[in-house]
Formats: sequence, C-alpha cells, structure tokens
Amino acid sequence: MKLKSSGSEVKINTMSNWPLIVDLFVKWGYTENTLNIARVDDKEFIDVVNIDDVTSELSAWGIPWKRV
Repeated sequence: MKLKSSGSEVKINTMSNWPLIVDLFVKWGYTENTLNIARVDDKEFIDVVNIDDVTSELSAWGIPWKRV
C-alpha cells in the first residue's frame, strides 16, 4: 500500500498487521473500501496531509514502511 503527500511517497512494506493498519487509517478518516483498493492495486495511492505524522504513527505501532 502506497501513501503520498506533496511529492513524498511511502510504501507500507507488509500487510501482515492489516487490522491495525485499517484501525489507524479509519481513525484518520479513511474508509475501509479506499484502503482495500490501495492494498490490492499497487498503482493506487492514499493521499495524506502530513506524511511525517503518518509514518511516525506507523513506526510507533511497529508497522514497517519505506520511502519510495
């Protein structure tokens, strides 16, 4: 699943903790349908307001990600 914000792109490396990823993104206002599309289609991105806030939260929960 890929995320983008003002020119920066990040990829979540694993979906093994998918329920936690869904919980976090639903908390931030994204729908499960949007997440499922981005999970399946690597060409789809989730637009986020501040990628640094999102990546710090992902790191705090032990969800691996990398800059693309």
